[in-house]
Amino acid sequence: MKAIIVDDEREVRVHLKQLLDTYCKNVTIVAEAASADEGASAILLHEPDLVFLDVQMPKRSGFDMLRTLGQPEFAIIFVTGDDRYAVDAFKFSALDYLLKPVEPADLLGAVAKAFQHRSRKQLNERLDCVFESIENPSAGKQDKRIALISGSEQKLVFLRDIKYLEAAKHYSQVHLEGGQKILDSRSIGDFEDLLSSYQFIQCHKSWIVNRKYIKSLRKVTGGNELLLHGGDKIPVSDRKLLEVKDELKKIGL
Repeated sequence: MKAIIVDDEREVRVHLKQLLDTYCKNVTIVAEAASADEGASAILLHEPDLVFLDVQMPKRSGFDMLRTLGQPEFAIIFVTGDDRYAVDAFKFSALDYLLKPVEPADLLGAVAKAFQHRSRKQLNERLDCVFESIENPSAGKQDKRIALISGSEQKLVFLRDIKYLEAAKHYSQVHLEGGQKILDSRSIGDFEDLLSSYQFIQCHKSWIVNRKYIKSLRKVTGGNELLLHGGDKIPVSDRKLLEVKDELKKIGL
C-alpha cells in the first residue's frame, strides 16, 4: 500500500514514519509533505492508496486540501491534536483518525481498517458529513447527521430521526422514526459518549433515548419506564432515575 504523510510538524512525520516502518510493513511511504499545497501536489504525482492527513496546518487545513482535490480515490486517516470538536466530527462521520502523539496500537487499528474495502461513494458521503460539522458548528443540536455503519453498508441519518438506541451485545440497534432499524457496529457505550451533548438521555445501561420523543415517565411494576410518542416503552434503571427526572424537567415533563 502506497502512502503519503501530510503534516506541517516534522517531528510528527518522523515519528509516524518510524511507527509505520516498525509495525506496518505492508505500508510504504512514497512521499511526505509539510503543507496542504505540497500534499495536493504529492497526491497527484504519486496516486497513493492511503493518506495520513493533518487537520490543522498553517494557511490551509487538511480539509481545504481535500476540497481542492475533489472526490478522493484514496483512503484517509486524519491525524489531529486534542481537538474535541474535530474528533466528534470524525466519530459522527465514522472516519478514521489518530490523536497526536500517535500510539502504535491506534495506528495498527486505523491501518487495518484502511485495508478493508470501502467504496468511493461511502467515503465521499462521510467526508460531506464531516465538512457539515466543521463548517456549520452553530447548526441546531439535532440538525447534525451521523453515519450509521452496518457491515459493508452505511446510512447517513439526522439525529432528529433517531428515536432510541438499544444494546445488542457488542453492537447497537438504532431505532428510527417510521420503524426502520439499523444494527450499528459500535457499542451503546460508544454512543453514550457521542450523543450525550445532543439531547439524548441514557436511561439504562442498555438504552439511550432521544428527548424529543419522550411522552412521559411512569412507574410500572418492578420499576420505571419512559413512554415514547408512538407507544414504545423504554426501561429506566434505578441508578439512572434521578438523572432522567432532571433531564425531563428541562423539557417540561
